[in-house]
Formats: sequence, structure tokens, C-alpha cells
Amino acid sequence: MVLLALALQLANAGLPGSLHAAENGPRIDVILWFDTEDYLLPASDDAAKRVADILTERNIRATFKVVGEKARTLERRGRHDVIAALRKHDIGFHSDFH
Repeated sequence: MVLLALALQLANAGLPGSLHAAENGPRIDVILWFDTEDYLLPASDDAAKRVADILTERNIRATFKVVGEKARTLERRGRHDVIAALRKHDIGFHSDFH
């Protein structure tokens, strides 16, 4: 969560509506990329949803790389809320996972 807080600070510095954005300062682009891999612990489902929701609330898009087994596990667990939260962002799938 510390890294997420730092990323939000950096991203907010470059947003036009941000309190921290300089009037005529340079544009700052920040890329947020999350590897979403843990398919064993149900708590990781909630963590991915929380991060996606926090970013969505702030109108910040991120990329979530989801391993295939994680996607299948979300489906099996009926975690359509997590899938919906992640869909608001860019999603990439790791197809090389066994």
C-alpha cells in the first residue's frame, strides 16, 4: 500500500484538476502496472479489487496483468465484483502460466 500511495501522489501531481498540478508546468505521465498473480489466497482477490476501486475513484487507469489461473479462480469463486473492478482498467493476461 505504500507503493500505491506513492504512485497516487505522482499521478495526482500531473492531473489537470489536481491541487498539486502547476498551472503551466510540465505534464507528468505515470504508468501503474500491477502483476495480479496470487490465486491461492482469497484475500488477494479483495486486495486487487481495493486497488482497482481506489484508482477508479480517482479517475486513474492502471494496467493489471492477470495470470490465467487467477482469472479462472475468480470465476470459480464467483468474484464478479473483482472482475468488474479490474475491467475498468487495462487488463493483460499471462498466457504462459502452468
